[in-house]
Amino acid sequence: PPCGGQQVAETGVTFDSRTFAMPFEGGTVTFQYEAFNIPDQFEVYFGNTLAFTTGGLISGGATVQLEKPVGATSATVIVTASSTDTAWNYALSCPESPLP
Repeated sequence: PPCGGQQVAETGVTFDSRTFAMPFEGGTVTFQYEAFNIPDQFEVYFGNTLAFTTGGLISGGATVQLEKPVGATSATVIVTASSTDTAWNYALSCPESPLP
């Protein structure tokens, strides 16, 4: 899918991987995630490079700013859930160029 939209958990899924097309330029990407009460793990990769991880299963959520490298044309978000009863959502913005 294109960057910029919100992604939502599918019922009964304990692993989800989605790759997003990204503009070629570098810039800041906002990743907002919510695991609610049942813990999940979130990871964001630019190409094959890990840019963010929750470091394990977590409850709740946060918003983080990530720097997308110039030349990375995609971002992959991997969610690993602790249970098929989980619910989560996240949004990954398209890159915003730094202000001059």
